[in-house]
Amino acid sequence: MTTKNQFKHMKIKKIKGFVKRHSKLVSESFLIVFSVLLALFLNQVRETIKENRECDEALVSILTEVDSNYSAIENMYQLHSNILRRTDSILTIPSFEDSLFYNNRLNFDETLVDGKFLQEFITDASWYSSQNTGVLKPLSLQYKVQLQKLYGSHKYIDKSLDFVNNFFFKESIYIKNSAKQNMLQWRNMVKMLVNQERYLLRIYDEFYRFIGNEKTVKEEPKQPFSFSKTLSLQNISFSVTTLGSGSVQQLTIKPQGLTIDNKTITEEIYGQVSNVEIEDLNSDGYPELLIYVVSAGSGSYGSVIGYSVNAGKSVSKIYFPEISENPQASKGYMGHDEFAIVETSLVQRFRIYNPGDANCCPTGDMRQVTYKLVDGEAGRKFVVNKIDEYAVQ
Repeated sequence: MTTKNQFKHMKIKKIKGFVKRHSKLVSESFLIVFSVLLALFLNQVRETIKENRECDEALVSILTEVDSNYSAIENMYQLHSNILRRTDSILTIPSFEDSLFYNNRLNFDETLVDGKFLQEFITDASWYSSQNTGVLKPLSLQYKVQLQKLYGSHKYIDKSLDFVNNFFFKESIYIKNSAKQNMLQWRNMVKMLVNQERYLLRIYDEFYRFIGNEKTVKEEPKQPFSFSKTLSLQNISFSVTTLGSGSVQQLTIKPQGLTIDNKTITEEIYGQVSNVEIEDLNSDGYPELLIYVVSAGSGSYGSVIGYSVNAGKSVSKIYFPEISENPQASKGYMGHDEFAIVETSLVQRFRIYNPGDANCCPTGDMRQVTYKLVDGEAGRKFVVNKIDEYAVQ
């Protein structure tokens, strides 16, 4: 009769025999499975490396396209802004139709657009090619969203350009009898286009800030101010700074000494700040802050951003009128103006351009436009007080 220990010994002996007989088979099976898994892993690694390389190459192509588009939009913005100003200047001339028409047809090419309306075009070939091939798969979701926003904004300006071009080639706009109506319609369309180009520049700057932060936040020091100045008067001070070196910059105003609202003010400007002044222009015991901005481009058109202190408690923006609103002041105006506070008035000075003058070389007298600060229905505003002209020595 088999004892319990003998039975246990026989069972162990059988197991050892099984293992001995099949150990080689088990080892070979394990090696086969390991080899297959290793091959799959290495293949996945190679595919990942290939996808990352293709993504990097596509991204380089896209960023090159983005740089080219930004340059094209900036050039178009400057060109169309100058055309808009030229149109505004022409509309201030009494009976302008006589000077614009030749053989009873509007001379658009030479008078308004100087023979060119579109210098460059924005493209999206690299972006859509990458979209169709799926090579941007390894890119982060946030990066893809930024690119989609950037390229998606092109559709608005494409439609506006088509609309303006179709209007430009309409035979009816060259008829003298409807000149003023057509000129006003032309002005509104160009103004819409300029606003959209300004918006596009802002979208592009946001994208550049995104990729700049992602790439250089750990490597580069904080961006220096392109303009910085602090002014004080009547126990109230303003710190004025701008960031950026391109066409669109960020203006920041930090007030101190107000009893209720010292909130920081930020806004985007096209161009750069040339100077800042402070003065009590309406003699109410509280100061006004004036910021002088010079536009980008060859025209160097000046503008004023102003804030007025409300009884020492807060600030409100001052309305500064476009010079085109005043036919006498804007006649012959082509930019290159300067601003300064003289006693309690704001003074704007610029050379007058005579017909045929090149942008670099005005031949007219010096015009001085004096503005006074007054209380309007919606807030304080500047109004033209006096216009003087004097010969240039």
